Amino acid sequence: MFKKSKKQKIKNFRSLMITLIIAFLGLNAVVLLITNSSLIFFNFQTEKNLIAYHQQLTAQNAANTSKHFILHKIESLKDGIRLTNLANAKKEEQKLCLEKLLGLEHSFRQI
Repeated sequence: MFKKSKKQKIKNFRSLMITLIIAFLGLNAVVLLITNSSLIFFNFQTEKNLIAYHQQLTAQNAANTSKHFILHKIESLKDGIRLTNLANAKKEEQKLCLEKLLGLEHSFRQI
């Protein structure tokens, strides 16, 4: 009465084996999903920080380039002032000095 037939034992064994295989595959899928999700998140954060750093570095380089350009232009104006006293010079002398600066520096056209 308590004895199970051989077919019943094989069926229960296969049912248990299939259940264990499905559980194993399901747990592996969950672990892989969690691991890959966390890796994607951390890679995204790292890339975002790296891009922000490169943008800041690029902006700093552009600011330094602009600063050096403006300082160079100011030095050119100071050199022009040292060569001729523009404040006390006649209009013709001022015009001549500014034309010399214009010939050397195209950025002085607005002056």
